[in-house]
Amino acid sequence: MISLERQQRHARQQDNKNKQKRNHQAWMVLTKLVMLSSRNLCTCFARRMSKAAEDEEDEEDVDTKMVS
Repeated sequence: MISLERQQRHARQQDNKNKQKRNHQAWMVLTKLVMLSSRNLCTCFARRMSKAAEDEEDEEDVDTKMVS
């Protein structure tokens, strides 16, 4: 029969392994969220910049039409 001390040690080792696994999974999820949110921010920023550039071009077209 396995001694009580050995059973407790084994249980602690299993708990530690499970904690490490959960921590790793949590970090992976967090990393994925950060990557997705930063990608979305970059995409959103790029869209706004291109929209601003288009608006500037439209304003220039209006200015040249008014001058003509």
